[in-house]
Amino acid sequence: MPDEAKEKREARLFSTFGACKTGLVCRKSFCPGFPFFIACQAQRQGSCSGTRPQGRDLRELESTGSMDRMIICHTETMEKLKQRTAVCLGYFDGVHRGHLALLKEAQTIARREGLTVAVHTFDVPPASVLRPDQPVEQLTSPSEKAAIFAANGCEILAVSIFDERMRAMPGKVFFEEILLGRLNAGAVITGDDHRFGFRGDTGVRELSALCKSAGVLLSVVPRVKLPDGTVISSSAIRQALRQGDLSRAEEMLGRPVQDMRKSQER
Repeated sequence: MPDEAKEKREARLFSTFGACKTGLVCRKSFCPGFPFFIACQAQRQGSCSGTRPQGRDLRELESTGSMDRMIICHTETMEKLKQRTAVCLGYFDGVHRGHLALLKEAQTIARREGLTVAVHTFDVPPASVLRPDQPVEQLTSPSEKAAIFAANGCEILAVSIFDERMRAMPGKVFFEEILLGRLNAGAVITGDDHRFGFRGDTGVRELSALCKSAGVLLSVVPRVKLPDGTVISSSAIRQALRQGDLSRAEEMLGRPVQDMRKSQER
């Protein structure tokens, strides 16, 4: 990739997630892009260029075994993780109860297999690239998303740029380059309706075959439903909000809508 194009891609990640490219973030600190997190000591001082961390980086954290903080890793620039991970897949808009079921399953597997809990997501909604003429109404900002992940046991948040290059990437390549080549996946956790790869070429059946060939555990989590049978989804939450049914939206989110709105206003 030409240096200029690479710099633009890295700048996009930095501006979206507000963290130094090596990705160390602390739950108790603050930075401009992430009100709840910080990337490095230089960013705390307002002088971080996003290129060279002055605090502990991911490799140091791994070597010391100090994984008590959530780390944001950008898959564009990160090296392969040393520790194996239990990776949740999705975009996670809203981080609703269905998404939290994936995280809960990841924690169970991680404890049993000695893995680190990770979440993989994208910097923008895939739909905004797949259907650029249709505006995408997001339920959660990157900062709120990360805060909820951290509060629910996520240790590593891996973020990829979703652009034309990612759109055209076959699921098998994503599995090999990102899940194995970057996140060192020992287990993959996904919803039963999740698909990824070029034109959604990889669903549960294809992913199962990839995991089996690579010796990776696969856990497929059933969709979470409301008592009336409604499947909890980001789309269903948007519909409830459009209809002014806040109680239904909150039932699916698992938290007050007011909390979500406050986060979006920050």
